[in-house]
Amino acid sequence: MKKLVFLLIAVVMLLPAGCSKHSGKSKKADISKQLVDPAFRAYCLARFDIDDDGRISSAEAKEVTEIIVPNLGISTLKGIEAFKNLERLDCSGNRMKCVDLSKNLKLTYLNCLETWMDVIYLADGQTIDEIQRDEFLYPAPLTLTMTYRGDEYYTWVSEMSKPLHFEATFTGDNVPDSVTWVCNVRSFVPFKTAVQGSKATLDYDRIYDLGDMDSETLYRMYAVAPDGTRSNYVRFGMLGKHPLIYFEKPDQHLESLRDQRILFSVFFYPGEGESGTPSIKTYGEGCNRSFNSGVKIGEDESVHWDRLGEKRIVVYFEKNGVHAQDTLYVNIVQGLPKIEYR
Repeated sequence: MKKLVFLLIAVVMLLPAGCSKHSGKSKKADISKQLVDPAFRAYCLARFDIDDDGRISSAEAKEVTEIIVPNLGISTLKGIEAFKNLERLDCSGNRMKCVDLSKNLKLTYLNCLETWMDVIYLADGQTIDEIQRDEFLYPAPLTLTMTYRGDEYYTWVSEMSKPLHFEATFTGDNVPDSVTWVCNVRSFVPFKTAVQGSKATLDYDRIYDLGDMDSETLYRMYAVAPDGTRSNYVRFGMLGKHPLIYFEKPDQHLESLRDQRILFSVFFYPGEGESGTPSIKTYGEGCNRSFNSGVKIGEDESVHWDRLGEKRIVVYFEKNGVHAQDTLYVNIVQGLPKIEYR
């Protein structure tokens, strides 16, 4: 009897693990648990769960060569490293700060247009044949500066006899033979000048040679290339009796990268018999600061936005019924994400 018991026990011990009728489903890897973003996880389960058991096995993940997830509101692609044979990825139109593709060594195509992506992580020596990214052209193909008393940027002048010097500079290889100068001073007629090297210049011995100008008025000068490329504006005018405010730098219309600091300084002339300092208001979502304490005249200030779109910085002065203001229009755009190697 004792011998029979021993044999029965031995048979049970030799049964393969998991063969008990109470063992339930066999255990296997579930790739979907690594997918943090709900929208990304739902997409992968709907397409890659071949046996429809509510999970993505390692075998199923190996079959994935393409992931197309544009405009799904995805905030992270964490877990994508499990798809080792991925060749094509389209994650355009989503909102993610970075993507780690250093484990997706077979990837040949990446589309990350219209995302908020800052960094693409790749493995050492890894290359992707085609990357679709948002482009930001910088520096501008044609920039204009104005000099008065050796100071660049935009200048108020207090005497009509002071000289002005304008300089239009081209970047890149596409340099035209001439530019056309355009100004909104009365009686100013647009005309062309030749480009020497990469620059075109325009000089006035006396500011009133530009034409008739009113006090307390901002005037603008800009240059236009034959293909329609236009420089920034430079602004100038005559001091008067009333408050005058304007941005010395940058230009009145500015294109900037998200999270890039925008440096500017404000010129303020309070006018005869007036005193005080102007204030600043910012408009648009994602601004990093407010200016409730006024403006430091002649000193650089800075601001940035972490959301894309059109914004405004308004400098204004109000006292005894007198109002003056100037507005800086800013368009926050997406820049090229950096590629870093791990």
